[in-house]
Amino acid sequence: MKRPRWQFTLRTILLLTAAVGVWTAVIVNRREIPQLEQRIKAMRLLARELDIKDPNKIAVVKCQELWYDDNEWKIYLPEGKFQVSLATQEVDAQDLAPPSKSAPLPAGTFRLSIAQEKQGKDWRIRVLKNGQEFITVDEPATWHPGHGSSGGGAYSTTEQMNSSEPLVLFRRRFMQPVSATSSQTPNGPCAGVLLWIEPVK
Repeated sequence: MKRPRWQFTLRTILLLTAAVGVWTAVIVNRREIPQLEQRIKAMRLLARELDIKDPNKIAVVKCQELWYDDNEWKIYLPEGKFQVSLATQEVDAQDLAPPSKSAPLPAGTFRLSIAQEKQGKDWRIRVLKNGQEFITVDEPATWHPGHGSSGGGAYSTTEQMNSSEPLVLFRRRFMQPVSATSSQTPNGPCAGVLLWIEPVK
């Protein structure tokens, strides 16, 4: 009795099934990988990791806010001399201001945060380095009359810039009343909070 011309053994059927499965997986993966890569990019933004591509440049990213007005940054400084400065008066919309206090910063990676707190009727502005108090400035109650403010922290994604330029981390300017029902930020310098890092020349 002759066998049918297209008769297959069990081993051949299993090999064909495996081959079809592998090629199906390859096709599905080729379609899915670009979508997954886009999702990974979005997740990296949420993670806010400090990405240092050029060790000769400053790198900075703002940490995820865990509560209202939570302002903390991961920072990398290359070799050189730097200082962090805090200004609470004459804060301009773009330029730097006369610092209320400054402190030296070493090269390397660290965290820097700023907090604006009520101390009785007065105000205390604190800068912390790796969770330890680093700079403190006290201001009277009239410093922030409570009419609102504009501005805040920068660098929600990792950025790198030349170490010769100032790195402004935080800029907040307090509004002043213009009528009985409205307030606005002044055109010129005013009370507020300005935090920046700059090279020491």
